[in-house]
Order: sequence, then structure tokens, then C-alpha cells
Amino acid sequence: MDGPCLFFKVFQICVRSALQLTQEAAPHLEASGRGNVVLVSSVAGYSPIDGLGAYSVMKSTLIGLNKALSQSLARRNIRVNAIAPGIIRTDFSKALYANEVDHQNWLRSIPLNRLGHADECADAVSFLVSDEASYISGETIGVNGGMQARI
Repeated sequence: MDGPCLFFKVFQICVRSALQLTQEAAPHLEASGRGNVVLVSSVAGYSPIDGLGAYSVMKSTLIGLNKALSQSLARRNIRVNAIAPGIIRTDFSKALYANEVDHQNWLRSIPLNRLGHADECADAVSFLVSDEASYISGETIGVNGGMQARI
């Protein structure tokens, strides 16, 4: 498990920043008449990834923060949701699938048998902030090729 310094650093990046940004944006979102916040968690928030203990804990914390904020901001007509991406092809995740053995291991854990793309996360966010999702709040949507179903 990661040490306390790493936990604090990852907390600052993942959780504190999300909370502060939401708090700063809330008055503006409220003034607009209907606001939306979408937090970015991870499939690691449901099932920790070996070697990424602090990251996994903080992404789990974001799932809880999503639920808490959705309750406290609802009376201000602000919906709060989250997405939980799986392994998405980005520079950030590249180390997870850099070699063919790791790549194949990840594919075995993904029912759709492929890595995700950033535009698929963007599509989920677009849906969550749309009128079609106007009665959805406090939910975390998996964008992970079915990984979450195997957890």
C-alpha cells in the first residue's frame, strides 16, 4: 500500500480539487437555473488496481463525493453525476498496456475485448449533462467495456 505522503498528494489532485471546483462553480450553476457537474472517477474506484492503491482509494472517494454532492446541491437545481472510465487509450494509462502481455491481460478483463477511447467518455458526459438525463443525479456511469460487470 502507498505511503501517507502519496495518499495526501493524490487526495489533493483527485478529491480536493473536484470538491473545490464544484463549490466555486455552484453559485454560477445555480444562477443559470439548472446546473450539471460530472466528476471523473474510475473503474479502480470499484475494484482497486494492484500498484495503484492511493489512486484507487481516491477514485472510490469520488464515487461517494458524487452521492453526497448530488444530495446537497439538488435543492439548488444542480445535478451531480460521475463517470467511471476503465482502461482508456491515453498517455496517462499507456504504462498499463505498454507491452503485449499486459495488453492481453487487460483485454481478458474487459468483456468488450478492447480498450476504450476518450471520445466514449466525452459521449457519456454529454449525455449526463443533456436534457435526456434531466432526472439522473447521484449516479456513476461506467465507461469501461463491461469491466465493472466482472467486479
